[in-house]
Amino acid sequence: MVELPFRQIHLDFHTSPAIPDVAKDFNAAGFAETLKAAHVESVTAFARCHHGMCYYDTSIGPKHPSLEGDLLGEMIEACHARGIHVPVYITAAWDEWAAYNHPEWAAVNRDGSLWLAGPLTPNWHGVCLLNEGYQEYLLGITEEVLRNYPVDGLFMDIWRGPSPACACWSCLRKMSEDGVDPWDDEAARRWNQDKRAALMSEVCTLLEKRRPGRSVFFNGFLELGGSDWLKHFTHVEIESLPTGGWGYGHFPLFQRYFRNFQKHTMGMTARFHRSWGDFGGLKNQAALEYECFSMLAAGARCSVGDQLHPRGEPDAAVYDLIGNVYASVKAKEPWCRGAEHTAQVGLFYQDHLEESLNGAVRAMLESKETFDVIDVAGDFGQYEVIILPDAVQFNDELTEKVQTYLQAGGKLVLSAESGLAYEGGDYWALPEAGVRPVGPAEYDPNFICEMGDALGSGVPDFMYMMYHGGLYVQPDEDAEVMARIGLPYFNRNWQRFCSHGPTPFDRVSDYPAVVRKGSVIYFAHPIFRIFAEQGARVYRQLVENAIALLRPAKAVKGELPSTARIGLLRQRNPRRRILHILNYVAERRTDLDIIEDRQPLHDVKLAVKTDGTPTDVYLAPGEESLSFEADGVYTHVQVPVIDGHGMIVFEGEYW
Repeated sequence: MVELPFRQIHLDFHTSPAIPDVAKDFNAAGFAETLKAAHVESVTAFARCHHGMCYYDTSIGPKHPSLEGDLLGEMIEACHARGIHVPVYITAAWDEWAAYNHPEWAAVNRDGSLWLAGPLTPNWHGVCLLNEGYQEYLLGITEEVLRNYPVDGLFMDIWRGPSPACACWSCLRKMSEDGVDPWDDEAARRWNQDKRAALMSEVCTLLEKRRPGRSVFFNGFLELGGSDWLKHFTHVEIESLPTGGWGYGHFPLFQRYFRNFQKHTMGMTARFHRSWGDFGGLKNQAALEYECFSMLAAGARCSVGDQLHPRGEPDAAVYDLIGNVYASVKAKEPWCRGAEHTAQVGLFYQDHLEESLNGAVRAMLESKETFDVIDVAGDFGQYEVIILPDAVQFNDELTEKVQTYLQAGGKLVLSAESGLAYEGGDYWALPEAGVRPVGPAEYDPNFICEMGDALGSGVPDFMYMMYHGGLYVQPDEDAEVMARIGLPYFNRNWQRFCSHGPTPFDRVSDYPAVVRKGSVIYFAHPIFRIFAEQGARVYRQLVENAIALLRPAKAVKGELPSTARIGLLRQRNPRRRILHILNYVAERRTDLDIIEDRQPLHDVKLAVKTDGTPTDVYLAPGEESLSFEADGVYTHVQVPVIDGHGMIVFEGEYW
């Protein structure tokens, strides 16, 4: 496993050939000293950008016309002299120079249009990664950089193309030769992925030949379920700029999936107020703190994106901001290095579940659950509870794996259509769910009511609207009905409607809304999709209560607001558990979620499942001791103040 630094800068330098004074003000020593003063350990420097310009002395590609020196070489030499790593950036499928000068390399959509943008659009234009001529050019650039510079790794960007595959003449010819129908979406997608993976392998071979043991990452296609290509990566960098279109829900989801593959992970945010290339935008410090500290709390390293001004002088305000945050990251590293995440809950992923999965992730975060995102290849046995949200499609492999998990003592939460066979049909693939489908609910929307004390703990007695009707099911005789579906007077339509929205409650139906059979709890409604759309606390509370009924002891309990986020990590040497607590509130102020302030928490009472008595409990990094009591299962502690981010360390021989 390649050891990643904790504090990296991803230094964009996409610079138009029309810029007349590239690197005019660049001073290599000053540049490297700026990074060093900001506690930066690694900087991704540019060999070639999306404009297709090279920033070093090349005999293959176009060197930027106004660049006089060897910018890349000077950066590497100055940074290495100060102990700063320099992985190198090479663009792949976005190359403006190549697209303009070699139109035969252009990537083409199925309808014949150019991928990404037309010729008159001021935007990047794409080239086909699978075109033989372009591959020779790309590999030549890569080999030249590796041969001539002591790089610490490669960051190959935009490793993607048209979906499901490029339809340029070169790709169509090769698909035909390989017996692939370009109109067959799945076959074309698989062929495209296999060819791009083969090109990855060629890059890795070049790296191992010229710079063995260095890092490599291929960016631009990272997606849940896309684990087949991880063998070509030394690590995973999760590009996730919250204000740049990714949102604050993206990183928690992707990190909790990709951290399960025995590779280091690195979160990548940026200093920009919005997104890449926002030269005049500077992020609030509280926002950058939250984003970096969230990476640490989830077991990842930190990368902050910047874009160097064309003249080559770093912005002092940018590195003051980054330096303030990275100083804190540096102080916290001893409790993060080598730390492994812990998770009681496995949240199951399939590629059609986006909205439901987002709702489930938010519910887990707000409920302070420790959880991973897994797919059918995951290790089910390490989780006390597995959630299959709303519409998980079962085939023989998943059915067998889930049944084996249940037989070993595992617990399940299912909802709506989860458990139905791939083919649809009128049966459950999972008889352990304890219900048989009748069909879609006649009334949509409808209500949930008659919740007992256990499922309804903390939920006021009320007829709660379920904004998607879900399914009518019949429970098995030995199953427990924990709540029922309530019915409106009628469905709203043009002939009959009442008031401003859904029709009010009329009566309780005979159909269950929630059923428990042994170690499985089933919700008849798509409760995670509903929570994603509506955000009402009741839906999260019902899920939280269901998990509590199945699992005897939650990892972390305490008086924390729903805005707080946790991460629970553990280290082997020395043996300790580290609980991260963050409380920064993102507020929707424009079309962006903005974080401007820390939100301190005072006199926080916590109970952390340690299954033993710690030898010491303290706050990191200051190592301020905290009084505690242990009862054999939980260690109870009260923290005087958590100012945005707190790390509570439980030292001991247990693990």
